[in-house]
Amino acid sequence: LPMTADNYAASDIASMYLENVLMHELSPMGVKVSLSHSRLIYPEDRYSVMLRIQASDGAVLPQDILHHVRLALEKAFNEQPSAAYVSSAKSYLKNIHSLDVMNPEYWLEAIATRHLDGKDFTTGYAAKTDAVTAAKVNEILQLLDKGPKLEYVIKR
Repeated sequence: LPMTADNYAASDIASMYLENVLMHELSPMGVKVSLSHSRLIYPEDRYSVMLRIQASDGAVLPQDILHHVRLALEKAFNEQPSAAYVSSAKSYLKNIHSLDVMNPEYWLEAIATRHLDGKDFTTGYAAKTDAVTAAKVNEILQLLDKGPKLEYVIKR
């Protein structure tokens, strides 16, 4: 995924939506989902997602959990989020951004990214966030689905 200013907020919403679908699909099994994502510029533009799935007890077999995770991922990759979800996610991101810009560390990173890496993710952030569509979120999730994957299970 090219790490452009337009893809920046869209990738955040894609991650939020993916986590939401996984939590909705897996919580009835007593499974906890946590998702983290990263956007890298070097050595190439990259958007990565890491899932951590944890069963609350040993009642559900790891292979059953993995099967349901795969089904939930397939669902997320093949459907678009609702307009209401995307709208809420945009509001959330803009609120978080309004807090971030009060932090000097944010500006140190923004200036370094702009001048050293040639990427400007701050100018017009609200407008770029408002421009994110459900179709764009789905496009990012489909690209993520086509990327490399690594799965492993740790039994206690």
